[in-house]
Amino acid sequence: MLKDKVLIARYGGESYVMAMLAVGHIDICVEYSLQPYDIITLIPIIEHAGGVVITLDGS
Repeated sequence: MLKDKVLIARYGGESYVMAMLAVGHIDICVEYSLQPYDIITLIPIIEHAGGVVITLDGS
């Protein structure tokens, strides 16, 4: 499992975690149950910071 391979696993706080990702404080963020309205405003911020947003099926 992915959580066994990382130093810290956190649950919840999508906006906070995505902001930490965008500024480089964390390397990866995996959210299993986001709806489009949960992340749509964060996608440009993450992508502008060099991040990539994909679904678990790769799209």
